[in-house]
Amino acid sequence: EPRFLLDNDGNIGGNLLFGHRAYHQESDRLWGGYLSFDNRRTDESDFYQLGLGFETLGDRVDFRVNGYLPIGDTRQLVERETVDSGLQVSSGFEGNLLLFSQRRERLNRVVREAALGGFDAEVGVKLADWSGGAGALWSYAALYYLGAEGTDDSLGWRAGLDARPLDNLNLGVSVQGDEIFGENVVFSVGLTFPRRRPKGPVPEDREVVARLGEGVRRSLSIVVDTQDDTEIVLEETIEPLRNPEEED
Repeated sequence: EPRFLLDNDGNIGGNLLFGHRAYHQESDRLWGGYLSFDNRRTDESDFYQLGLGFETLGDRVDFRVNGYLPIGDTRQLVERETVDSGLQVSSGFEGNLLLFSQRRERLNRVVREAALGGFDAEVGVKLADWSGGAGALWSYAALYYLGAEGTDDSLGWRAGLDARPLDNLNLGVSVQGDEIFGENVVFSVGLTFPRRRPKGPVPEDREVVARLGEGVRRSLSIVVDTQDDTEIVLEETIEPLRNPEEED
């Protein structure tokens, strides 16, 4: 299952996924797994990851687990900036001593992009179907985990609806939240060609088998966090001024 991805800034990416599904007649369920290779390019960086997943699909309930493992250079430098206030010199009395002080302040700013690894686990429940299963409405709930070097790990949640008014048209809305990206509402529209199911109505006892051609449900794009770190370095020396004749 190859995919070509294009983001809002014109950056390209893609997925190449190899998987296998099998139908178990006694349980009337599909069981499958996959391995994928993913790529994402940003304005400044290029990231790669391996994906691994397991799924079981049925007539009314789905369950899937997906894992994401960034590989290669997973944390890349975008910008490095240093601002120096310059050397500031001053003097003053403290008691009977004349003190001489030197002070320098530097602000170091480093911006990096990091690919986040993790996993998600999702349960889906069919709410309604029509036209022999060609159209359906599903609800989904998921927990996911994200983490990377330089970013605090976070456990998030996601819930949404996925409507398929036609066999090759998908409409979706979801709400998700975590401590890295906050809360977001996502709307999606998807078209698939060729058809994922046989033409015409499918008998009720064959609706699960007809799902063999559905795409794998997972996060298609590598998740990237922008890390903006600022450090202030202060150098200060204070020493009394002495008469050279008094020094040993």
